[in-house]
Amino acid sequence: MQNDKHSFVLNIDNATQTIQGIHISDKLLFTQLRFVVENNCLEGWKPSKEDIKYLIYKAYNPDSKLDDAIDKLLGNKVSK
Repeated sequence: MQNDKHSFVLNIDNATQTIQGIHISDKLLFTQLRFVVENNCLEGWKPSKEDIKYLIYKAYNPDSKLDDAIDKLLGNKVSK
């Protein structure tokens, strides 16, 4: 991919557990977020460092209202 002002580079480093330069110390969380980020990038998302920080925050601070809405849709309990 060309590296000009209009191109996007997804920077994932498995050795240092970083996504877009943001370190994720929990190996399982890093793996899960890497999967989510990579798949959403395939759909056109271009995450910033702030986006990755937000994902980490939400992983540690889930929205109980959203969990309840998912439970209602799926008919089961989201693990917390």
